[in-house]
Amino acid sequence: AQDPHLRRYVQDDEAPGGALFRTDEPWPRVERGWPFAEECLAHLFKRPPPPPGVFDVRGRTLRPPPKVAELGPTRRGGGRRVPPLAPDRFAEALAPREFFHDACESERASCVEMYRAALEDGLGACRTMEYARLGWGDAEVYELALAARAVAHPEVQVLDLSGREDAVAPLGDFGAFALGEAIGEAGAFSALRALNLSYCPAITALPPEMGAIANLQALALRDCTALTCLPPELGRCAALASLDLHGCRSLVELPPELGQCAALASLGVGRCGAMVAVPDAIAGCASLGSIDATYCKALRSLPADLGRCSEL
Repeated sequence: AQDPHLRRYVQDDEAPGGALFRTDEPWPRVERGWPFAEECLAHLFKRPPPPPGVFDVRGRTLRPPPKVAELGPTRRGGGRRVPPLAPDRFAEALAPREFFHDACESERASCVEMYRAALEDGLGACRTMEYARLGWGDAEVYELALAARAVAHPEVQVLDLSGREDAVAPLGDFGAFALGEAIGEAGAFSALRALNLSYCPAITALPPEMGAIANLQALALRDCTALTCLPPELGRCAALASLDLHGCRSLVELPPELGQCAALASLGVGRCGAMVAVPDAIAGCASLGSIDATYCKALRSLPADLGRCSEL
């Protein structure tokens, strides 16, 4: 027999007063509360690869208890992924959905608390956020920024938001600056070491808050074809060792403050067709070992004091 909790009442607009009548047709899954929560959490987290030294006993692999290590798509694919919702945003999205018990409001509150606890527990141990080549735009990265502001994630070291060439609405300035606000105002991604925003052709500038990521070691902006400038605040990233700007064909110059990045070892500006010069201050990067400036047709000169870079 049909579960009476799954029966719904619909309004008959043609009846006097718009009377309600019961139907045996169940609520669509997308309009029900628990299935929506399940959808938000399913495949959000995944186990890390097995650590070295695991071994099989009678066909079973032994490994330490699973711990969340990565957030994002599996290496085997998995289709379209959505960003994690901040708990408040999850509660907003849950509000119009149906629960089928008498105490539906308490159940709704329990669902929100369960989601919050799961997100806090997962992000608290997360080390990698990998959302590469998903075609995310400003809306998705905005949601990610809200989640980053709401839930602590002290272990995240890698954030990959690289786009893809066929994205309909690629990540642009709105999403990038929302990410910057999360970094600057909420201290999000304070442990970040690698940030990948490559193949985002709608980004024209980076937020100055990027300079607040003290541990940042690698920044990739490959083929961000609309990027026209970099924030001078990047010079505060003392640990920055790799800066990939290949294919940023609208980039005219680099901020001289990059010369303060003493750890900078690799600078890639190949195919930056509009770049006219590399600032002399770059010669102050004592660790600089590689500059790729191939196919920079407008480039007129390189710093005269590059000989001071003993690693080059």
